[in-house]
Amino acid sequence: MCKCRRITGYCAGLNVHDMSDTKKLPFAEDYWKQDGGQKWVELIDATESYLDVFNKMLFERADIATGESVLDIGCGGGLTSIELANRVGTEGRVMGVDISPDILAVAGVRGRAVANLKFTEGDAATMHLEPGAFSLIFSRFGMMFFSDPVMAFSKLRNALKPSGRMVFLCWRTFDENPWMKEPTQAVFEILPPQDPPPQPDSPGPFSLGKKERIEYLLGAAGFKSIAIEALDTGMSMGALTDVVDYFMRMGPAAAVIADAADEHQTAARTVIREVLKRYETDQGVITKAAAWIVTAV
Repeated sequence: MCKCRRITGYCAGLNVHDMSDTKKLPFAEDYWKQDGGQKWVELIDATESYLDVFNKMLFERADIATGESVLDIGCGGGLTSIELANRVGTEGRVMGVDISPDILAVAGVRGRAVANLKFTEGDAATMHLEPGAFSLIFSRFGMMFFSDPVMAFSKLRNALKPSGRMVFLCWRTFDENPWMKEPTQAVFEILPPQDPPPQPDSPGPFSLGKKERIEYLLGAAGFKSIAIEALDTGMSMGALTDVVDYFMRMGPAAAVIADAADEHQTAARTVIREVLKRYETDQGVITKAAAWIVTAV
C-alpha cells in the first residue's frame, strides 16, 4: 500500500478501528469518558490558549443579548460557557454540555460562582432537550463528533425557540490546517499507523471540513438561512519545545508515538520539531489555521 495514501486517509478520520461499531469510533463516547477526556484535562491550558484566537469573531457572530437562554455544546473546560453567562446577564441562563466527566469537573470548578450557569454531562445528540428551550445553540469546535449528524442537528433544531439560531465554529479540512497536518504526517512517515483508513466523514475534528457537507447536513435537519464563513488566522502556540511536547501527547499521531520504542519516540520528537521550527517567530510558534463559522436558523 502506498504510504502517502494511507497516511492521508488515516488523518481524515483519525484512527478508526471498526466502522461498524460507533463505540470504537475515535471521539465516540468511550474515548471522551476515558483517555481522551483525561488527556484533554492534562493539556487544557495549552489547548485553550491555541483556540483563543477564534473567540472574538465567534462571539461577534453569536450577537448575544441580555436575557437569552443558551446551550453551549462541547463546552470543554467551561470558558465559553462562563463568557456566555456573563453576556446574557442575570436574566438569562446558560447550559454547558460535554460528554467527558473529567473535562466537566474542570468546568464545574471554574464556573461554580456563576449563578446562571449549569453544566451537564451528556451527549447533545442523544440527551433529553426540552423543545423550544433555547434562543441560541452555540459551540466552539464541539459539533464535529456526532456519529449521526442529521439526527443530532435535527434534535438541536427542535431545542431552539421559533426565533432562535445556531452559531458554531468547526475546522475546515485537514489539508487546510498545517498546524495539525504537518507534524502528523511527519510522524507517520517514520511510524506509519497500523489501523485501516477510516471513512472520510467519520466523527473527528475535520468531519465538517467541507462546506457542502455542512450545508447538506443542516438542510436535512431542517435548518434554514445557512451561512458558512471562512476564517483564516495565525494560531499562536507558544514556545517551540512546549508545542513539540504537546504533539507528542495530543493529536492523531500520539497513540502511535506512545506505543513506539524509545528510539522511535526520539525520532518522532525530532521530526515534529523540524516541522514546527519553520513556524517559529520571536513570539513563539505561529501556524496557519482554517475554520468555518456557521450560522443557521
